Amino acid sequence: MNLSQGLVILQGVKLEVMRKTGKYQKSTFAINLIMRREKLGLTAEKFAELAGIPYPTLRDPEVGRTQGSLRTKEKIAHALGTTIDDLNIPRNSTPTEKSDSLGRCVR
Repeated sequence: MNLSQGLVILQGVKLEVMRKTGKYQKSTFAINLIMRREKLGLTAEKFAELAGIPYPTLRDPEVGRTQGSLRTKEKIAHALGTTIDDLNIPRNSTPTEKSDSLGRCVR
């Protein structure tokens, strides 16, 4: 077994453990999405409706189960008035674009 094969096996084991325990690691995108959605005072269900996506499509990235498709991320970013890139910036970093008090991108 070479190193890459070993890594694939380890990743598979990690994913299986995550599936069994229900514990997933949230992405920076998911953390920023949740923070901004909550600043707007919206439930996940209401935000999904406003973004024009089914609630399960929003829930999976929020809990870290999936990353979400590019189209889904575009709809989420648009509904938040920001960009996908801005949502991928870690919370303790300085955004490249200015944001208003609700975390929306100001151009």
